[in-house]
Amino acid sequence: MRKLRFVFVVIIDICIILYFIFAPSIIRQGIEESRVSYWKYADEDFCGMINVWHVAQFKTHTGAVGNLIKEQAKIISKKHFGVYFTVTAMTPDEYYERIARGESADIYSLPLGFEYSDIFLPLDESLTSGIRPSLISTGSDGDTLYALPYLYSGYCLMENTELTKNTDAESISSAEDLKNAVSAYTSDKHVPLCGNVVYACEYGYSGSFDETKSFKDGKTEYAVTDFRTVGDLERLQQRGKGFTHRYIALDNYTDLVQYLLLNKKLQPEKYKYCAELISLLLSDKVQTALSSMNAYPVNETADIEALRDSYSSVALELFSLYMNPKVPNFFLYRQHRDALFSDAKAAISGDSDAKKRFDERMAELFPLS
Repeated sequence: MRKLRFVFVVIIDICIILYFIFAPSIIRQGIEESRVSYWKYADEDFCGMINVWHVAQFKTHTGAVGNLIKEQAKIISKKHFGVYFTVTAMTPDEYYERIARGESADIYSLPLGFEYSDIFLPLDESLTSGIRPSLISTGSDGDTLYALPYLYSGYCLMENTELTKNTDAESISSAEDLKNAVSAYTSDKHVPLCGNVVYACEYGYSGSFDETKSFKDGKTEYAVTDFRTVGDLERLQQRGKGFTHRYIALDNYTDLVQYLLLNKKLQPEKYKYCAELISLLLSDKVQTALSSMNAYPVNETADIEALRDSYSSVALELFSLYMNPKVPNFFLYRQHRDALFSDAKAAISGDSDAKKRFDERMAELFPLS
């Protein structure tokens, strides 16, 4: 028992000696680290969390835009001590549910025509460097810039060649060609065309119309659809499923554009970091990387040749057509969006008055076209 006590006392003594030897340096290191932390925090205009909401209404051909934003946000967080970003991807319904609960974000990634300008902060014109002028104007309300486009996708006409038995190389290249092609399949009980109703109405189609799912299910000869649908069907074919098809270029119109906007109530000290994230997403490096997602860049200085090597067949084939896209103004489109779709559906069904209203709305959206 005495031996155990002796050993215990010796161990305690050793621990006390070690404490007095090493404790001062440990305590000093802690003090120094605290000072460094304080200095680092003191160098920043803001320390804390910046919230980013990415509302995904359309999908790129491949890849996830939310992940792209997260990757760039991490770069800024590492650069600025104590500044953190949370990036949340959500559907439009989830966005409106959050808004109804009184929630909000600092930065928004929104699809074209999603909101009105009164809830957003005007943006500095310096952020527009490199963006094609025709695209910059789509984010303005009057003379004030609120939204900056940072990627977009496009549409094409798809043909189910198993239904049409038309596998020659001749393309449909005009509204008249499209009318003639679908008229061969039009009947009271059959729908030859489906997809984007605004695009179809603008192209002069009239007759029965359906959702894109009808084409994916192999029930419809033609579909005005986005590049993602082309990719989905190509992937099905690679697995020995689906049906043979081809895609046809029609026009450079697109409403598949994603924008960056700032909350009107953004804390002034956060603006610097939000602007830095926007600039990073609009940098040549990131814009060039969009090709891996088969999304088109808005930056006219992006490396075009590097982009060509990465695109899928449909994005590459329509590359030249979509380098100067026909895009509605973000806020005018929000104003006309619901009525535009309603008039388009009615016009396609044969309502001549609805067609006049549709044409008037399109003329307001594209006054110079």
